[in-house]
Amino acid sequence: MLLSGDAFNHPAQLEETDWASGSDDDAAAANASRRRLLDELVDLSTVLAPTHFAEPFGRAVRREGRVTWVPT
Repeated sequence: MLLSGDAFNHPAQLEETDWASGSDDDAAAANASRRRLLDELVDLSTVLAPTHFAEPFGRAVRREGRVTWVPT
């Protein structure tokens, strides 16, 4: 399991990593962090625990070329 803190504030950021959040002091660095995390997590069995999603636990899964949130 990975507790992602504020790396992702909305499920849309799994697909649109360049969408900045209010907590992103450095939008470019935050975008790079989101992409790096997704490169490691997509389609793995690792459970992601983002702090701001409605469903607190799930996985980032690539479906039809898009990364989506699949709650567990």
